[in-house]
Amino acid sequence: MSKAGKARTDMPATTLRPVRNTDCDLLYGWQTGEARRYFNDPSVPELSRHRDWFCERMARENPFFWIIEHGGASAGYVRLDKSDAGREGFVVSVLVDQHHQGHGIATQALKKLRELVPGSHLWAEIHPDNVASRRAFEKAGYREISPRLMVNKSMNTSHDDT
Repeated sequence: MSKAGKARTDMPATTLRPVRNTDCDLLYGWQTGEARRYFNDPSVPELSRHRDWFCERMARENPFFWIIEHGGASAGYVRLDKSDAGREGFVVSVLVDQHHQGHGIATQALKKLRELVPGSHLWAEIHPDNVASRRAFEKAGYREISPRLMVNKSMNTSHDDT
């Protein structure tokens, strides 16, 4: 088999681990620079506001919040929030640290996330200009519903997309 046809076996493993109370500053560090350019609110929050948000999130019975580890290194996060748009399921947020981008980590993390919540619809609200994110979600099995919305439907239900 040619080199181009070979399956990649040298890729480091991508895993998800629950966020820990000690991850607050790590998560804040990923909020700087260009990381938030496609967020609904692209401004970096004040550290005190971030810490308040983080404490509230971690106090939930199930925070639905994981650190993406790639090859043993913390590479980003993936989070689920209950949909507040009248849709069944969760809205997915994913961020890969700029030093780990371009290696398919977001796609791998999204596939792992699907395994953690097999009975839920997963929604992604993606800025139309965020081509890399859109591509990662497509590769993870999401399909476009509108220019800003993608869905990965639960295998356990048969509801419509909206």
